[in-house]
Amino acid sequence: MKFGFTIFLILASTLVFAQDPQSSQLYSSPLLYNPGFAGSAGCSRAFLGYRNQWPAISGTFVTYNFTYDQRVNFLHGGVGLRVMHDRAGEGTLKTWSVSGVYSFQFKIADKITIAPGIEFGLVNKSIDFSKLTFGDMIDPRYGFIYSTTTTRPASGNRNFFDLSAGLTAYSKTFFAGFSANHLTQPKEGNSSSRLPIRLTAIAGADFKLAGIFGMMPCVLYQQQQNFQSLIFNQNFRIAFAVIGAGLRANFYNFDSMIFTAGVQFKPVRVFYSYDLTVSKLSNNTAGSHELSVSFKFNCKNKQDKIISPRYWGG
Repeated sequence: MKFGFTIFLILASTLVFAQDPQSSQLYSSPLLYNPGFAGSAGCSRAFLGYRNQWPAISGTFVTYNFTYDQRVNFLHGGVGLRVMHDRAGEGTLKTWSVSGVYSFQFKIADKITIAPGIEFGLVNKSIDFSKLTFGDMIDPRYGFIYSTTTTRPASGNRNFFDLSAGLTAYSKTFFAGFSANHLTQPKEGNSSSRLPIRLTAIAGADFKLAGIFGMMPCVLYQQQQNFQSLIFNQNFRIAFAVIGAGLRANFYNFDSMIFTAGVQFKPVRVFYSYDLTVSKLSNNTAGSHELSVSFKFNCKNKQDKIISPRYWGG
């Protein structure tokens, strides 16, 4: 089938470039977007995320994320851990990544923190050839009954190191950051195919309105190879509840509308979001579902008066 052949090309071809997994919850874990946000909460912070993209399509994309970060006073910054697992094509193509993060924090004004950060990780990509089907396996009458003669790479596994860096600036109300992932452009396959650098810019705010009301806008831009994505979220806080809407576009057309609902009781935040596909795939995808849970703890000893963005529970 076409999907199987495409997955095969991701590892075996010199012409095909993969893109990183996506997320629509810009408010859940800042480490997903920039290593400079490590330790920005002052407290210890843990995050668990799950995303199922286009579940109605055969070969759906399922992504799991875990992040942990905390402030370390003697390092004058924050450290973190990020783990990601992605399954495409019902497990045909799997990706694991584990990375360590460090950010150095310093104040440039009484209420503004600047933090450059670096992320260094190990990535494993694997392909299950037993789940692939090719054109020469098809009998016009009986279907897939033959063995393929397609030449396969010697190994279905690929391990490589990865390097990312970023710079952030934030106060209690505003934050902004720019990062570059895959700076070494590691080889993904058994040939010369390389993982393209991903550039990310993010900015947002958390405004306190009257009484128990608040407003939380955020915008994210990403560019990787020829792929561009722009996400805008506008969430509203009413006491402990959060509701919101947003959109995802690629500068040629709108891809999806994003709807969000969640609750935040210190020290726990739980969010669910649904991407309603509005592109030409709208009748076939069943959208995308995303669920996240985050925790904050050890918040008693904030040092150096580092300001934490309220947007992420600071």
